[in-house]
Amino acid sequence: MSEDLSSKGPVKKIVWEKQIPLFSNTVVLKQLAMVIIIPAFFLMIFLIVLDTDMIVEAFMVFVLLLGIFAVLSVVAMGMIHAATRGGLSATFSLDDKGMYYDACKNSRALNKITMTGGILAGSPALLGGSMINISRESESMAWGDVKKITAYDSQKTIVAYRKSLISPVGLFCTDENYEEVLDFIRSRLPEGIALKRA
Repeated sequence: MSEDLSSKGPVKKIVWEKQIPLFSNTVVLKQLAMVIIIPAFFLMIFLIVLDTDMIVEAFMVFVLLLGIFAVLSVVAMGMIHAATRGGLSATFSLDDKGMYYDACKNSRALNKITMTGGILAGSPALLGGSMINISRESESMAWGDVKKITAYDSQKTIVAYRKSLISPVGLFCTDENYEEVLDFIRSRLPEGIALKRA
């Protein structure tokens, strides 16, 4: 069960804003690759289960879907990169209760524009993707909910995974605050949870 992060009381807090680079951050690219590969892989397995004689055809569908999703993702990321002049902006914060992510105005506006475009175009996929993004415009994770946390030193990025394994929280740090954020996280992590550096 998730902990409530809304309780009152004085807390130490670190707050910063950062533009999230879409093309140059390997953490973003790895997460995108997982989003592309996993659905295509499950479709391939589903086709093979339906008819074991379709292994070659199922693999061709897998490769085709990977190609289509990859091209569409690169085009979408390029448009977002151009529209936001370098990537999506977000505010990140840490306090004694947990960690928080909040999309800035340009990210929220872009989500609403793509949702409207999905409605006008009659595209369930575009509308669904926009709705997911809108639902994740603000994320939080209590320290007690952290199952695993990894710091990517070269990217100045920290990814925390929940015990439920859904909705990880990414903290995109600046060069100046990265070590301070790591120290703060280490001091708040539950016993038995170690911060892994990659």
